[in-house]
Amino acid sequence: MPVAYDFEGKAIFKKKFDIPEEIVKSHSFIFVAEGLTYESEIKINNNFIASHTGAFTPVIAPLSDGIIGISNEAEINLGSELNFRNTLPLSDQINYSKVYGGVNKDIYLIAVPKLYVLTNSMKYTIDNLLSVKIRNIVEIKSADLQSYLDTSVSNEFFVQTKFLRKQDAAESAESGKTGFTIGSNNSIKIENDLAINNPLFWTPEQPELYILKILITDKHENLIDEYEIETGFTNLAKRGGQIYLNGKQIQLNGINYYEDQPKYASALDYADVEKDIRNIKMLGFNSLRVPGRSAHPYIVKICNRLGLFLMEEIPFNELNDYYIDDEKYVRSALNSLADIAERDKNSPCIFAWGLGNDFDVSKESSLNYIKNAVSLTDSLCKRFTYYTTHAFNKDICYGEVDFTGINFYSNNFNYIKDAVTEITNKSKQPGRKDAALFVSAYGLNIENGNSNGYSDINSQEAQMKFLSETFPKISQVMTGNFISSYADWNAENPLNHSLDKNPYLRTNGLLTFNREFKRSADFVKKVINKEDMPRIQEGNFVQEFPYVFIMVGVILIVILVYFVNKDKKFRSGIMRCLYKPTYFFTLVKDQMIISNPYNIFLAIIISIGNALYFSSLLFYYRENNSFDMILAKIFVNDKTKIIFSEIVNNKFYLISSITAINLLFIIFSAMFLYFISFYTKGKSFFKNIFTISVWSTLPMLLFLFVGTIFYKLVDSNPVFIKISLWTFAFIYVLYLNRIIIGTKLLFDVRTGKVYLYGIIIIMLIFALIYSYFNFFTGAIKTIDLVSILNP
Repeated sequence: MPVAYDFEGKAIFKKKFDIPEEIVKSHSFIFVAEGLTYESEIKINNNFIASHTGAFTPVIAPLSDGIIGISNEAEINLGSELNFRNTLPLSDQINYSKVYGGVNKDIYLIAVPKLYVLTNSMKYTIDNLLSVKIRNIVEIKSADLQSYLDTSVSNEFFVQTKFLRKQDAAESAESGKTGFTIGSNNSIKIENDLAINNPLFWTPEQPELYILKILITDKHENLIDEYEIETGFTNLAKRGGQIYLNGKQIQLNGINYYEDQPKYASALDYADVEKDIRNIKMLGFNSLRVPGRSAHPYIVKICNRLGLFLMEEIPFNELNDYYIDDEKYVRSALNSLADIAERDKNSPCIFAWGLGNDFDVSKESSLNYIKNAVSLTDSLCKRFTYYTTHAFNKDICYGEVDFTGINFYSNNFNYIKDAVTEITNKSKQPGRKDAALFVSAYGLNIENGNSNGYSDINSQEAQMKFLSETFPKISQVMTGNFISSYADWNAENPLNHSLDKNPYLRTNGLLTFNREFKRSADFVKKVINKEDMPRIQEGNFVQEFPYVFIMVGVILIVILVYFVNKDKKFRSGIMRCLYKPTYFFTLVKDQMIISNPYNIFLAIIISIGNALYFSSLLFYYRENNSFDMILAKIFVNDKTKIIFSEIVNNKFYLISSITAINLLFIIFSAMFLYFISFYTKGKSFFKNIFTISVWSTLPMLLFLFVGTIFYKLVDSNPVFIKISLWTFAFIYVLYLNRIIIGTKLLFDVRTGKVYLYGIIIIMLIFALIYSYFNFFTGAIKTIDLVSILNP
């Protein structure tokens, strides 16, 4: 222990352990599990201790006397499966690192006296940098005092708080001894007031720490319990959207750190963590963020000691209003926030509490959630608050927090530059509440072995150039920025356009997953320290353009024109079907005017035309983050998504696959109508039904021409995407209308009846599709969220 595993299901952990008899008799015990993923039930010696839900919050359970004996067995029943309905975080997220199952943080028992300090809460005010006035609220708990403490004279005890400088152990201040009385198996909160004169303040440059020591003594000054933690004091303020530390304006130069390591995944190796964070400090960063989850306690400890501000957040990620309207789900998030605030409230490195990432910030329910979350953190440990989003234009929660983070998933520097300018200008408009802005994520996924020069967007040089252009621009107008990642990391779901043989790996780090420095790492160090930068190699790489779409389209158009000109009967059929579909379908029924070869030829032509259009669309979006978010919910089976991604990233596979799907759809439609024909009075041959099924799709022949040039059009102006989709929707309605007309004529069904049944069948099919993606995968909720994030 700890251990992390990539397995979704149930697991049982058991551990036998012995404790010396003298310790069992003289001590009570606290069970601590710093991280159990995801649902757990804990038993010791077959006694129920606690149940817990959550991936990143601790379980701290004082044990009743008698549970722990000399020989013991602990048992943890663990369920590690996330889902799209009610887990925190949701399953299949590609923008946040994989949530591994297991007991992935430290787990232990603390042996304590029968009267002991359970926890403390320190609140302080700073008086002109000359003095820190502290109120330390101590929670004290007792077991069976009568048996183990001398209370024959009095049951009066005393609690005292002391502060010692960590660097030299010199005592800085102590409170008076506050007396209290307590009975067996009880708890009480006591306040100690004290002040430190000429305090040493914690800063990233000088991370000064104190040892807070709490002592419980009896009337005869015998020491009963001694409780120690590392802590410190920061003097942070925000004025006019700027950050001030000890009265001096500062900026957050940050980087995101994902808890995913080569050896033990999220069961972190402490030596490797310390090495990583020392490297981050060496590179010139002063801030750290663990995106989409609460940081490991050891990361908090190292940030305290080495001097890095930490943005501490909860996994309230990528949620639409369905979840935010759910009182139970929001309560779970607030409980998680409370647990983390309680855990880390005495850590000076905590810069701000993060309330969520990329959730819908445009609804009143979101505003209520933010207000409740801010109120909660203020009551527990008043620090700055923030959330991150990339839907700033629709944000109504702006100003309820101290900072708003902007996430950029684009690899286009000009887009980010323009967006940063636009967002900054809007934040300064009259009526906007005072909230500072920072960029919480920006970076470039690359092929780690690619050194073709920055003309290749997937190269190391492109990453260097991207960061060298974006970092100064963001730093110029915002209070801080966080580069996407220190090292490469694994997403929860396979990526649609992976640039590594590992389909889960995000390659936007300054280091590889195995902690090998990329060229951009040293380059970023120079950018942060404003050093002279070496010239970045441009290279002569030419981005591949998918000319295959144009070539296939042109060839098919030539073939189609040839047959239209060659065969008058075929040409006449096309004209009649386009302009007089009812008359055409009547001729099909009575005279069978179309031969099977032409039916098959037209079906293939239209199927390939549709394939060219949708292939161009999918190929264009294959690197799009929002598109990948939706795919992650559609293809909940990882193997299926990997196969889909292999097809989408291969133009020939893509065209062939969509063509086959179109042909199968036409054949299935014909077989479905043939089946229905047995229950109608008008019987018909399968050839006629197949002809109707094929020729009803004739208006879609337009997409043979559209698909030929579509990629070129959208590459020059993405507005053509919306135009084409609306056009396709209109033509699809025409297709449905035509197949209903053809069915009416073939089966001799009354107009009203055939439309009624047709509409019912169509609505039923779409309802089943909608229900599946809404209730069984969560794709509809993600589509709704994406429409908010990307209007």
